[in-house]
Amino acid sequence: MLSLSTIDPFSTKEARAYMEQPVIAAMRKLYDAYTKNKAKQFQEILSDPRTNLLSDPFLAEYVDDLLQEVRKQILRDFVRPYKNVKLKSIAHELNVSTNDVEPILVKCILDGSLINAKIDQGKGILVLSNNVNDTLSAQWNALSNWADAIVSLND
Repeated sequence: MLSLSTIDPFSTKEARAYMEQPVIAAMRKLYDAYTKNKAKQFQEILSDPRTNLLSDPFLAEYVDDLLQEVRKQILRDFVRPYKNVKLKSIAHELNVSTNDVEPILVKCILDGSLINAKIDQGKGILVLSNNVNDTLSAQWNALSNWADAIVSLND
């Protein structure tokens, strides 16, 4: 929903007319937290009893997807400069328990958000390999196999 567009839905004249409404102001804060990759702030706004955003059935349908997307973005930015990262550090950054980190990492590894990453459960760390040559070699081999298959179709 929000990740597919770079348009600020709150910058229109129509939306500005309602910015004084508590629910619209909360939605603006939620949008800002999402675009700035602030998972803790995102969760706090959602759970705020004054606005009760989770009572909205439309929003409630997309909350989990939005929260996962925010966590993915934070995770990618957080682990980028490292080769090894403790799962506890990732949990702190994502504002989740240590037990919840591993399923998030597995999902990110499987969907390609984290490339060349492995979880070392024994040591409790995420191991990142920045070996670009392996990735390029695998891509080259895949393209080569694809080209060979196309050539064989013409024969």
